[in-house]
Amino acid sequence: MTVDRPGSSSSSPRGLLVAGAGSGSGKTLATLALLAGLKARGLDVLPYKCGPDFIDPRHHERVALTPSRNLDLHFTPPDRLRKDFDRELSVRAGAVVEGVMGLFDGLAGGRSTFDLARVLGLPVVLVLSARGMAETAAALVRGLVFFRGGVSFAGVIATRTGSPRHGEMIARALEEEGLPPLLGVLPRDAHLELPERYLGLAAPGEEGEEKERLFFERLREHAQGFRWEKILPLFSLPPSDRSASSSPDTLSGTHILSPPVSESIPSPQKGAGKESRREKGEGEGSALRGPWGAFFSSLRDRALSGPPGESEGEPSFHLSEEGRGENPGRGEGREGARRGGVPRPPRLAVALDRAFWFYYHENWEELRRAGIELAFFSPLDDTCLPAGTSGLYLGGGYPERYARELSGNRSMVEAVRDFCRAGRPVYAECGGMLYLTRGPQVDASSGKDGEGRGLSQGAGEPLPEDSPGDLVGILPVRYRLGERLRRLGYSEVEAVSGLFAGVPGSLRGHLFHYTDLVDDLTGEGRGPQDLPGRREGSGGDDRENGGGGHDTTGTPANSPREILPDRPVPRPEPAFRHTADGRPEGFARGGVVASYMHAFFPTNPLFAARLAERLRS
Repeated sequence: MTVDRPGSSSSSPRGLLVAGAGSGSGKTLATLALLAGLKARGLDVLPYKCGPDFIDPRHHERVALTPSRNLDLHFTPPDRLRKDFDRELSVRAGAVVEGVMGLFDGLAGGRSTFDLARVLGLPVVLVLSARGMAETAAALVRGLVFFRGGVSFAGVIATRTGSPRHGEMIARALEEEGLPPLLGVLPRDAHLELPERYLGLAAPGEEGEEKERLFFERLREHAQGFRWEKILPLFSLPPSDRSASSSPDTLSGTHILSPPVSESIPSPQKGAGKESRREKGEGEGSALRGPWGAFFSSLRDRALSGPPGESEGEPSFHLSEEGRGENPGRGEGREGARRGGVPRPPRLAVALDRAFWFYYHENWEELRRAGIELAFFSPLDDTCLPAGTSGLYLGGGYPERYARELSGNRSMVEAVRDFCRAGRPVYAECGGMLYLTRGPQVDASSGKDGEGRGLSQGAGEPLPEDSPGDLVGILPVRYRLGERLRRLGYSEVEAVSGLFAGVPGSLRGHLFHYTDLVDDLTGEGRGPQDLPGRREGSGGDDRENGGGGHDTTGTPANSPREILPDRPVPRPEPAFRHTADGRPEGFARGGVVASYMHAFFPTNPLFAARLAERLRS
């Protein structure tokens, strides 16, 4: 039976919230099992994650085949969060929300999983790791249930059980104490293990197709044994009228997400991929290989559905039939500048592959609300930026794990470098910022980077400017991967320089990284005030940016392309200032803004609006 604590809210069925006694209890696995079981029973539900997280939601999406959004009371006021949640569920059967850490962790700041359950009025399903316990599980459940009032508890899922008998003992103990019932078990099973990395779980599908197949097979098998007669009443069964449609870009094959914003529902498509990818995304070096790549293809190749709307602005240049990048303002009737006489929105190229995949769906939606068109590309495997690109968005991920592959794709490295040097708008977060540095610091004793990869012939020596070990280099430093967490927590900043300078108000986000930036020769940590560079208009070589000269971007190598201007690149300056203590954060250099902070644009839509303004100009 469902246990209601005094003060708990009651409403029509609209899902549940998965919470644990602490991290490592098996919340993600239980969430995936619930999503798989609900999908098998024909329920159209939305997955969510409590708090700032890019990794767990991607696992949700592999099962649910619909975007998993973040619910965070630090980013969104309770009333607004509840309103958005209700709107999103209006034509769904309900939601499965995965909590963060333990149920009450963050209670002091009003940002705990418990607080979220109370704000949304969702019943809680507790997840407990049962390894090494049986009846004691009932004591833990009793403590969690009666610690605070204000929410209801629908049941318990026990993970890491050792046998059917083990699960029966826990179920009986809960029943005898009059506690929420045992809804299911997820036993110890090598095929159900979710491998981890230093930033959290490994990416979905990263272990290969066979392990992925066995994982889902076992997940469905164990989910089948859940007590669905108690779970299904927590959901409603409204008809769904949502649909997804593809919107390929006819100029380059790049698949885009166009304004206006709407509820995105990506669905896998067989054979999807860009012609410019090696082996159509199936080769060993491809960013779109295997089951993980199939999911990214679905994000790239499915347009967002939604109500019609108008947007303004034109791209800085587009690709003509001859392949040459041209400014739409030069002459009349340029193909691609307008669609049916309507100005084409500015296009923001978004890096998305196995090296760059830490994004909030809410950020993409906020950018589209500002009238920006999104086009996805792969720094790992594409040879050029999408045609008509007006700006770049380089998100976080694991570029340090793919440093050699990224630096080996010289066409893309040079295209991004030239784009930056031309003063075009570029926004980079965490891993995206690392891509804009010279690359990983090489260990003086081993000649290898932090992942154990050899990147230079001379151990400990700075790599030559154009060596395969170099990345974009617009930030003239290297990065170093450490063994301990450098920073973790929420952040709030004000823009002080660069393309966001002068935007009123602050922008919230979070910090979570194991790397830091270091000087090539000394190995010392660097900030923007320490970086070399020339002031705007000064003379001399811009050595740290890959040398002078004109280059091109926007089309494959060895074809006519737009000539980008060779502009002086100013000295890097701090891009942001933390509101809490005034510390500088990130770098602004020319049109580039890069920092370790993962921003949540809906906390201040004026930042997305400024980016749209810069893209149009």
